[in-house]
Amino acid sequence: MNLNKLKQISEQSLTPVSSLQRLGYILDEILEEKKLANCIHEVVIKRKMQLIPLSVANKNKSHEKIKINKKWNLIINTKVEPD
Repeated sequence: MNLNKLKQISEQSLTPVSSLQRLGYILDEILEEKKLANCIHEVVIKRKMQLIPLSVANKNKSHEKIKINKKWNLIINTKVEPD
């Protein structure tokens, strides 16, 4: 993937920052595509990131210790398994 094109798409105001946070986390932590993830991270740190769950479908209602990824400001509430 072209880094410049990815950065251009990421910088568009129509792209929700929450989607960029999730995509960046998956590229960074799961797929180990550090260059792509860093390109997205440069964009999201300029925008207002909020603490959000990685999966909106998997609400953690237990009293387990919650894992938070500080770089992407994500609550890690599911396990992502690449195919």
